[in-house]
Amino acid sequence: MAEIQNIPINEKLRDSNPKVNQNFKNINDQLVEHIDSNAAHDAKDITYTGTVPADNASVAIDSINGRISQIVSQAGDDNTEIVDSRGGYSVLGDRLSASDSKLVNKANRRWFDIKDYGAVGDGIADDTASIAQALQEIKTSGGGVLYIPKGVYNNGNTISLPSNTIVQGAGNGTTIIKVKGSATSANVFFMSAGTEKVVIKDLTIDGNKANQAASNYAILGYKAAYCTLDNVSIINQFGIGVGWSNSHHMTCRNVTIERCGDNKPGFWCEFDDNTSPWNTGFHTYENCESNYNDLDGFIFNCPNIKFINCKANYNGQNIGGGGALGAGGFYNDRSQSNVKFITCEANNNTEFGINAVLVNALISNGSFNENILSGICIRSGSGRIKILGCDCVNNGRYSGTPTNSGWGKAGIQFTGVAFLTITACGCYGVGSPNTQTYGIQSINTEASDFVAITGNNLKYNVNDDSNMGPGHTQAEHNITNLKYDNNI
Repeated sequence: MAEIQNIPINEKLRDSNPKVNQNFKNINDQLVEHIDSNAAHDAKDITYTGTVPADNASVAIDSINGRISQIVSQAGDDNTEIVDSRGGYSVLGDRLSASDSKLVNKANRRWFDIKDYGAVGDGIADDTASIAQALQEIKTSGGGVLYIPKGVYNNGNTISLPSNTIVQGAGNGTTIIKVKGSATSANVFFMSAGTEKVVIKDLTIDGNKANQAASNYAILGYKAAYCTLDNVSIINQFGIGVGWSNSHHMTCRNVTIERCGDNKPGFWCEFDDNTSPWNTGFHTYENCESNYNDLDGFIFNCPNIKFINCKANYNGQNIGGGGALGAGGFYNDRSQSNVKFITCEANNNTEFGINAVLVNALISNGSFNENILSGICIRSGSGRIKILGCDCVNNGRYSGTPTNSGWGKAGIQFTGVAFLTITACGCYGVGSPNTQTYGIQSINTEASDFVAITGNNLKYNVNDDSNMGPGHTQAEHNITNLKYDNNI
């Protein structure tokens, strides 16, 4: 009978493989005479003596095949070779399945690695031509993945992205596109009119502003739509970080911008084509940050915008503050409707945290603290606004009198507003010195109507909790139809 060698469960592959081969050879030799004979037997009818638990050859063979499968695809942590080969997956079979899935994805969407076109990525070589060559093939193919591996890639021309393109880096801070000194291009990435469904993800753009003479964008979309930025950082841009011009349905997610220069903001959106869909906005900013920029963190001159978990801190770095020029967290030039700020913060800016004209707007559960002027400033022309559950603490850090008489140093200020509700907010002064003049202040230069101030904490401000409560006259606040209840 065929001799079958036992294979211990923790035996290394290099030791077990010869035994497996020998077992099959022994069984094969034993079966030769049966195969050649006129009375060949089924494997289940063949008995043998060996160490594999089985009554016949059929069960023995199945047991051996099962053991091989277990060793290769499902071995546990007792076998260090198998553990290493799994690459972090629970079993080797899962790693193979994941690898197959990636290959399928690459096959379905063409993959263009810029290193295949000569890019170096050492921070010294000029990779402009290599990036352009890969991009040209993507355009010819009608879209694809522009893959930028780990490295620092110097680029001197605009990278104009066609529709259906994914720009895929190896990671934020791992893949870095650096603008060459004195670059002649206007932008790093550009989506021109008609471009749709572009994704830029997992990379960093270094604008190299100290070595630039011409202002530019890191990323600009002009009459583009349905594009997404995800896990992108922009630093030291000599100009605007991300700009949407006459574009709609653009999304920024996990995008951080710091230290934009040339008196420009971090994020900017605008329309001057007042026709649909270019004037509709519908932009989303989620988990985005814009800090330490020359001008505002976000300038939004489009309707239908959502800011979710966004931060805008320490902006207005080259502005003196005090009303000379808007340099705050979130700012618009003209009235915009359907704008939401959900759990956002704007702190330590050189003017306001939020400074805007808003219609049908919600500001909820945010923090707007220690700004030079007021934490939130709602300007004339605004209406149907709710400010709920926000902290506006210790604002008014400007030591002088604002140059614009309509601007104050309160937690929340407003003027010329209709249908405004402020509820459950903490607008109080703390610290030394305590500089916040009022918790909530109505600037009386323009009349407001239907204002409800209820259930707020307005303690410890320099002048008073507000200029609307007991002891204050209608002439002071210039509000018709005021509800002022349950404030402490």
